[in-house]
Amino acid sequence: IRESESKFRAVAETAPTLIFIFDGEHFFYVNPAAEAVSGYGREELLTMDPWLLVRPDHRSMMQERSRARLQGIPAPSRYEFPVVTKSGEERWLDFSSGVIAFGGRVAVLGTAVAITERQRAGPPRSALYPLSEPAAPAEDLPPPFPPPSTPLGQLIFALPFSLSLYAPHARPS
Repeated sequence: IRESESKFRAVAETAPTLIFIFDGEHFFYVNPAAEAVSGYGREELLTMDPWLLVRPDHRSMMQERSRARLQGIPAPSRYEFPVVTKSGEERWLDFSSGVIAFGGRVAVLGTAVAITERQRAGPPRSALYPLSEPAAPAEDLPPPFPPPSTPLGQLIFALPFSLSLYAPHARPS
């Protein structure tokens, strides 16, 4: 067990991805990337209400999904949402989660990638991302077609839409 914990910490402490463990009410673990993106120090994060980081208009949805996940009820495991940093700045995260046993109880292992710049790219790029979400769990796609949840997959699915925006025949006269 100690070797596994040591390996986890080695990966988590050096990863540029936010990694955290929480039970829906408290963080049990946060890595340095979580500190960097949120602006809060490790001790601050471990003692604060995690939901205060989530932008208020997304908080209820996030809490519902977390409760469901912790109760073993299927809930989306990947989605995007905004957080508010210690300085009040808004940042967007591409979040993924799974349920683990931690300290004798059920907890969520969450990972997130900062995607604020992608969100700022605006439509059509950010508008197309939700279209690929329903297909993200598809694992039986033929090898030549990457899953829509990958950047290349998003580009392949977005290209015909983007081209239609610029097609001369599609412009009003």
